Amino acid sequence: MKYCLCNEVFDGWTWADTVQVIADAGYDGVEIAPFTLAESVTDLSPGERVVLRTQANDAGLDIAGLHWLFVSPQGLHTTTDDAATRQRTTAYMRDLIRFCGDVGGKVMVIGSPGQRDVQAGVPYATAWQRFTDMIAACVDLAAERNVTLCMEALSIDQTNFVTSLAEAVEMVKEIHHPNFQTMFDVHNAHLETDPLPELVRRYMPHIKHIHLNEMDGGYPGSGDFDFGSILSVLEEEDFQGYVSAEVFDPSPGAEFIARETLRHLKGAV
Repeated sequence: MKYCLCNEVFDGWTWADTVQVIADAGYDGVEIAPFTLAESVTDLSPGERVVLRTQANDAGLDIAGLHWLFVSPQGLHTTTDDAATRQRTTAYMRDLIRFCGDVGGKVMVIGSPGQRDVQAGVPYATAWQRFTDMIAACVDLAAERNVTLCMEALSIDQTNFVTSLAEAVEMVKEIHHPNFQTMFDVHNAHLETDPLPELVRRYMPHIKHIHLNEMDGGYPGSGDFDFGSILSVLEEEDFQGYVSAEVFDPSPGAEFIARETLRHLKGAV
């Protein structure tokens, strides 16, 4: 497995400085929240994409992929009654896949709770069909760009659509395409009823990416979650993907978070 850090804790930093700090801390990769780079990835020229990839690689990092896909541009939604909005969202998903491939990313985490909520009056089955229609329109392009789309289960306090790892895997099996899989996030699993290491082991064939954070979203080591229980399963299962720290509280400072997170995770194995 490879260790990675999500970039949004480096708010206000240049990309070059961001990747250098992450590399100096000992990570293998960086994961991008696209809204931190531009309102829309279509605003990033081919030349700018080359620079992003080159600066990361020159620092010794892979670009693992993307998360927080639909935060911007504004107005995106995957399950709404408004067909034009769904079409625009599907088109942007395809733009994201092209961007991800251009910068060398391998995974795209589909979270974005506010842009997938089932709205009042929309039957759940209808929302499911609309969402899977979007995925079906994108998976072949993802395969062409060597990108795996990862459906993220989010807890019920964040969204009302796909709120357990079991449900995410149900969707994966329905789509039945190698470039549509799932991922596991500690913070988002706080309301799961089964032990988290057991869940990871059970669904490992479909888990292609990992997010690690404390249950409150803090950096690993700032709380008391037993990350060793997850990492040991990943080692036993010979997980080959990225284990990425996604930290929601940047207040301790980006350099401190980068350094202490990796120190804690490597010490937990």
